[in-house]
Amino acid sequence: MNKTLILSLGSRVMSDDAIGHVIVQNLQQKKVKADIIQLDTDIFKLNLFFDNHKRIIIIDAIQSSDSPGTVHVIPFHDFEKEIEGKIRGSHFLDMKEGLELLRIANSKIAEAEIFLVGIVIKKIELGTDLTPVLLKKIDEVCNIISDLII
Repeated sequence: MNKTLILSLGSRVMSDDAIGHVIVQNLQQKKVKADIIQLDTDIFKLNLFFDNHKRIIIIDAIQSSDSPGTVHVIPFHDFEKEIEGKIRGSHFLDMKEGLELLRIANSKIAEAEIFLVGIVIKKIELGTDLTPVLLKKIDEVCNIISDLII
């Protein structure tokens, strides 16, 4: 078991919403020293894969007034402060609430350090291709996540 668990959220068939899955596929190819899973849109599946990891890194598409491709790294304890009126997503609030419930139900998850790596998307519509602006950010996001791995 590795100390870090990396997971992606998002729909593979909603264009830029799949950015998290593309990122974790790249991280798997780079053979980073972390456990990696793709959860699609169900944060509650985290409980099935969590194995006393010390750090959880969640990669998800977000919407905000920032330029597409902007990357936000937000520690769990700063979610409220960072997202208030600035960041929204199709499952972001559900993810936050889901994590809070998981932390109550599983004391080991509550002890883990949790980070959201959110990538501002350009479009979310039916399709499997990422927009060019997000494709250009893949290496940068992989490097950011690699720096978070313990």
